[in-house]
Amino acid sequence: MHNREGGFLALAGLACLFVLCLHLPLVSAGSFTLWGESDFDSCRLLVGTVSEVEYDYRLYWTVNSTAGTIVIGLAAKANNSGSRIHAASQAPGWMGLGLSSNGNMNSGGTSDDASDIWVGWVGGAVGACADGCVADYTASARSQPVLDSTGNLESLGFGQVDGYTWLKYRRLLVSTDSADRAITPDEPQWVIHALGPGLPRSFTNFAPEGGTRKHMNQTNAADLVQFGEHQWTCEPTTPVANASNQTSTGSYRNPADTWRVSWAVIESGTEVEFNISARTSSWWALGINTDDLMIGADIIWKANAHETPPADASQDVELVSGDFVDGWSTCRVRRPIDTGDSTQDHVIRNSSMNLLWAYGASLAKRSCTGFCQHNSDARGLASVNFFTGSATEVKQTDDRRKAHGILMLFAWGLLAVAGAFISRYCKTPQGKWVLYGYVWVHLHGFLGILTFAINLIAFALIVDWVSDRGISHFKGAHEIIGIIMFICSFFLPIFGVVGELFLKKYHDPNWVGYLIGTAHGWFGKALVLLGLVEIYLGLALYCVPTYTMVTYGVAVGSMIALFLVHEVLRWFAPWGSWLGGPGFTYQRVDDDNGSTEMKDFSPENKIPWMNKRAPVQPPLVVKICLWLLQVGLAVVIIGLWVATAVGIGDKDISRTDSFESSCTIGTKFQ
Repeated sequence: MHNREGGFLALAGLACLFVLCLHLPLVSAGSFTLWGESDFDSCRLLVGTVSEVEYDYRLYWTVNSTAGTIVIGLAAKANNSGSRIHAASQAPGWMGLGLSSNGNMNSGGTSDDASDIWVGWVGGAVGACADGCVADYTASARSQPVLDSTGNLESLGFGQVDGYTWLKYRRLLVSTDSADRAITPDEPQWVIHALGPGLPRSFTNFAPEGGTRKHMNQTNAADLVQFGEHQWTCEPTTPVANASNQTSTGSYRNPADTWRVSWAVIESGTEVEFNISARTSSWWALGINTDDLMIGADIIWKANAHETPPADASQDVELVSGDFVDGWSTCRVRRPIDTGDSTQDHVIRNSSMNLLWAYGASLAKRSCTGFCQHNSDARGLASVNFFTGSATEVKQTDDRRKAHGILMLFAWGLLAVAGAFISRYCKTPQGKWVLYGYVWVHLHGFLGILTFAINLIAFALIVDWVSDRGISHFKGAHEIIGIIMFICSFFLPIFGVVGELFLKKYHDPNWVGYLIGTAHGWFGKALVLLGLVEIYLGLALYCVPTYTMVTYGVAVGSMIALFLVHEVLRWFAPWGSWLGGPGFTYQRVDDDNGSTEMKDFSPENKIPWMNKRAPVQPPLVVKICLWLLQVGLAVVIIGLWVATAVGIGDKDISRTDSFESSCTIGTKFQ
């Protein structure tokens, strides 16, 4: 799941039909037969959803530059197949369309920069519009538009056909009315649109009987449209979904609505036609498999790992059409149900199959050249039956990977740091803290062993997870550093145990014991620091939410502050105290009676610089403040580690948030 040049779908695998192409919004099972490409130059499908009902809302237009006019057609219907609500009860009332300076209904928020809105409907009880009409409005606030004192729309017809409510009207491109916005065919403009819940009671009251004036939720949106550019993103001239040439249809869109597909099984039963679109100017992919693995994938290329798939020797996908409109890459493709290529392709069966999707970052946002791997939030999985049309989102889980991250976070970010802290600041040569020698040694050793055990478990989890997916264990800085740390973690406790046993045997200080202790200490410091860096790389590679990276950074900063506070306290602490520590010059001596005491060997050990301490003690209030600060920092650190762990656990494969900042960081180390 790493944003790495040459990578592909970082799903839990992918056996796929993979199509790279250029947005075709999903078309409904029915077709609007009144208008086609011979009636209008362009068409845009505007989709909205209310409860379980999806609305098919279409904008048609033809620009006449010579006459300085534009003819606009609007058509809308409820597509509620599978819904418990009858279509007639959810049929759209009024249809709204308008021009805005910024995509908002209130536009600039002033009368001089208001939205220019056109609202039409068919039927109702409005006296001057009993059968149907379209009216001119303006809006400078998020409320019902105000009827324009000068109507500059010419109605060309209205009615109902194929379940659609439609109307057609003409307007000047540039009107003399200051309340009207000019239509600029050569430049993109913000077009706002919405559907009403019922028929208006008057030109100034859009609320139906017992209803609200407001549009239906989730049917309002904005699109950039260049009216002078030809585009046709409604159903093609030869519809994919047509009762005369297909046996079944279905559709699916990802939760963020950035990747869509609709399909139809052709009546002959030998082919499936797909309309696929993604919000990117780069590549997109669709895959089909009986499981959710990429390995062995049928993709046009056949994937044998989580890498750029090698090309299939037999290309069994036919590109029918392709386009790129307003940030959406789209194409229409056909593929035989059974290609006859049993080694490279999967047969599409009348049963549940896994549909896997992905898309690459737009060209302007990519940090690599060629076939760049997608971000971890730009792919997903659904369970579909291409014959019945059923499609269900499948939430992918990678619990072993999450557990690996959380365990490593607490092993190297908390336990190992606590062990290093106790070793440096909690040594005591005498008094109640002495328990069978140094109590700090036992605490330090316990935390070290616990760190090693958790590290071993976490390492086994990630090795198992990676092995299941055929991913290389040595392809990035995070992986390589992790393996090095795992190997080195075996030597750290060995140095500690050998050093302790050596000192127990010889009792008094010597250079051999000093070197062993020094090696253990610096080796431990290096592993702790490397562990903190490794955690950071892992979080970035996993593309965690931004707040998780922030909590981790603040936690590390708080730990640094805590260590600095203790360095100050240690400098001023009395020699031989708990915080001051015995240093190397104090060693444990067991007499013949079995009692233990600490003796100062500073005259003999020839290392006088280890005995230096500040001669002046700070005021009591300073000591109290420093102690309160360290306690507060300790509490904050633990809380931040918990918050970071929660961020790792909450990170979802199908999440719609953007993780580009952390993913970009992770990419740099791959």
